[in-house]
Amino acid sequence: VPYEAAHEWFTRSDHLIHEIRTLRRRLAKERARWVAQVPQVEPTLREPKLRIAVVSVCAYPPDHPLELKTLTPDNRLLYARRHGYALHVHRVHPMPDQGVHVQHAKLALMAEYLKSGLYDWVAWFDCDSIIMNMDRTLDSIIARYARPAWGQRDSSGVAAPPVAASPPTRSPPSHEALQPDAWPWKVSMTEDEVTRQLAPSEEIVAYVAHEGSCNTNVGCRSETRVQVRAGVRYRVSVSTALIDMQEASERLASVSVGGQDLGQCNPAPTSDYDCGFYECFSDKLVDATSAGWLLLEAWAVRTSDDCVCSLQRGECQSKLSGALVEAALAGNATEIATFGMFVKFTLAPVGAAFDGDISPPSTPPQTARALAHAQEPPGAVQQLAETGGEVLVHLAHEGSCNTNAGCRATARVAVDPRMAYVARVTTALVDMEDDSERLASVVVGGRELGECNPSPESDFTCSYFDCFQDEFIPVEATMSGYVSIEIHSVRTNNDCHCSAEWDTCYNRAEAALLEATGQGQAPPSHGLFARVVLTPVGSAGAGALADGGGAAAHANGTV
Repeated sequence: VPYEAAHEWFTRSDHLIHEIRTLRRRLAKERARWVAQVPQVEPTLREPKLRIAVVSVCAYPPDHPLELKTLTPDNRLLYARRHGYALHVHRVHPMPDQGVHVQHAKLALMAEYLKSGLYDWVAWFDCDSIIMNMDRTLDSIIARYARPAWGQRDSSGVAAPPVAASPPTRSPPSHEALQPDAWPWKVSMTEDEVTRQLAPSEEIVAYVAHEGSCNTNVGCRSETRVQVRAGVRYRVSVSTALIDMQEASERLASVSVGGQDLGQCNPAPTSDYDCGFYECFSDKLVDATSAGWLLLEAWAVRTSDDCVCSLQRGECQSKLSGALVEAALAGNATEIATFGMFVKFTLAPVGAAFDGDISPPSTPPQTARALAHAQEPPGAVQQLAETGGEVLVHLAHEGSCNTNAGCRATARVAVDPRMAYVARVTTALVDMEDDSERLASVVVGGRELGECNPSPESDFTCSYFDCFQDEFIPVEATMSGYVSIEIHSVRTNNDCHCSAEWDTCYNRAEAALLEATGQGQAPPSHGLFARVVLTPVGSAGAGALADGGGAAAHANGTV
């Protein structure tokens, strides 16, 4: 209440709030008796014939510091689409010429929508309210609390939907009542308007939370969908508020981003009432789909609602601290509540996920290279496409190698016995984030090159990493006209879909998009996929073939 008005009305905001809280306590018992008499209704009930509209005014100035003008329309659109409701979000004053302040326009605006005859029910949401439970329908609220308007209850005591009425014949309201872009027979907000243009470097922060306790073995699950830049790779960090997590059983059982399961998070702090934040995952790479949205999901088990959190401010505190804040604000801390789960997701763009196009090449690479595959019988040989040319060989294992024994892939390729070669070994980053996930051994032409342990930022990168370059192949290995190659991978799951024909690997999201967009069948998933390129560096010569000294001199000169 402004100071001058408060002086004139002999009241203040804190006095009003105190009276409201007192009235609420007095009416609590009466309300409990009334609620006990209303019918039980499935919260996801949806009667398709019931015409419902959702209305909000988010007419904030362009320079207003609050993010509600962009956050709220997204939230409304997701909810309206989910349940098939009409949506009217007014980004400008809906009736500036009617002598009504924008803050008081809601009553006149709702009246116009109701008088239009287009809807059976019109639901008003303030712009500073966010719908957290996307599953609960307006139909279920109407069915439970507006029984006369909804219809008679059936034999089970559950309110029955109304009989469908004929469409109203009433004309729309006059043009003077609403601005043209907000007439009730025209949806005021299109998808293009709500899907705003994200800046190339814009960081996205979102919260997945559950109000109330999650202290059961089943726990509670929550999710939210955030807008991202299509075709962009994001570095994702996930932090959880330390809400009743002291015991090992009290944890986040699962966290996922865009369908990618990041695993569980079990901080085990020294107190159940810490309420600070703990970083569960950092620098996880996730690729946005072409749809431009990512689903964020979290699942908490055995966590009581021991912390008071604010979605608006993105912070949590103990109940004691929350009570002190509420007391200091004279009970006006209305945006905070107790939570059993409060998880923060931060998504920072790092570049194109797949260069804007993940479609495979129209034809295989046309090079003078030979291809060899681990799926072929042992000892299989692929002849050179061109004598003296560069040799490309893929060594792969379909399926998982996620054991300590791992899996091995071998190949025997034809080379020019007159030539010396240098080898370049590259591996697809298939489930190699942890140090234990690696190529344990690479052997080319009988020479042990060692292990390759890239440790990328994500198990699902699926791009290539250079393990070894310009490794000289001994003359003894080429003089027979063949070179044997063996690669041993351990603890690597089959998280990437790879094609030797296309010389490319895709993560699971990209592979699914390939099939969904009709660009072809995704290649099989591999736990090991490596490529070895043998490049001729010159004639070995008779002297070099005769003794190792000549070969060593040639090698030194080449390298």
